Amino acid sequence: MNKKIVVVIIGILVVGLGIYYFMSNDEKSEVSLVNSNDSVITNKTDTKNSNTMVNNTPIVHDDADDMAIAYSQDGMVRAEFIGPEEVEFTKGQARMWDVEVVNSNEDSSGFSYTCDWKYTLEGIVYQELKDHSCKFTTTFIEDPGTLIVDAKVNILQGRSVFDDDGEYVDYVKDVVEALEMQREFVVTSPVDTYVHP
Repeated sequence: MNKKIVVVIIGILVVGLGIYYFMSNDEKSEVSLVNSNDSVITNKTDTKNSNTMVNNTPIVHDDADDMAIAYSQDGMVRAEFIGPEEVEFTKGQARMWDVEVVNSNEDSSGFSYTCDWKYTLEGIVYQELKDHSCKFTTTFIEDPGTLIVDAKVNILQGRSVFDDDGEYVDYVKDVVEALEMQREFVVTSPVDTYVHP
C-alpha cells in the first residue's frame, strides 16, 4: 500500500510540473538567431508586457513611440535622429544632420551603416541622398517652409565572395535591415537687420 501512495504522489507531481511548464510557455514566445560567429542569441518576447528579452536580459524601449528613434528587430541596434537639435533654423544656415547608431551586439564586427536622406519642403521632395554618411553638415536648404526629413539607416553586413575555385573575389556589404526615422523642422527667412537712420 505504501508503494501505491508513492506512485500516486509522483504522478501528481509530474502532472503538476507539466501544467506549470505549459502555462509559463504560453506567456512567452522564443526565437533563436544565429549570428555571424555561429553563437546563438535567444530572443524572448513577453506577450503580457511587450518587452524584448535578449539572452535573458530585458530590453525595454520606453521611447518606441518617438518617430526620431528606431530599433532593429532584435532590439540590439538603436538609431536616433539627433541633429540638428533645433527644430527651427534659417535658410542657407549650416546644419549638422546626424543619426546616432548604437549597436549593443557583443560581436558587431563586419557591421557598418549608411543613411538614405529625403528632404521634403512644403510637400515637395527637395533633395534625396542615397548611401550617404549618417553625419554631415550642409547649407543646401535655400527656401523657407515646413521641412520633413526622413532618415533611413541601412545596417550592412560585410562578407567575402569567393569564386568556384575558392579564390577570393570581392568583399561586399549586404543590407540586412533598415531603420526609418522622421523629424519635422521649420526653415525661416533671415530677419532684415538693417536699421534706417
